[in-house]
Amino acid sequence: MVALLASAPDAAFDDLPAVALSVLAAISGAVRSAFGRGATPRVWRTTRAHLALMGGAYLREAANPLFLARRARQTVALTAWLGPGRRRCVADAAFST
Repeated sequence: MVALLASAPDAAFDDLPAVALSVLAAISGAVRSAFGRGATPRVWRTTRAHLALMGGAYLREAANPLFLARRARQTVALTAWLGPGRRRCVADAAFST
């Protein structure tokens, strides 16, 4: 998990091992709870959807804000250089998850 997060092109983390541990703990806790309750396919789908929301929100908040600000400035500069017709495609490429 640490290597996966370290390779993210759109985020950097100040305390990468702690971030990875927190994500893994949240996932394993939710999965263990679902198994313990004998989760139905519907519960598994809901659990998966909520883990994706929770994980994405946590990783966005845990990311180094200076890195994100620098990335945003680079994207703005690149879209200005390419012109307005390319703005959406550049932003999507720079911030795709």
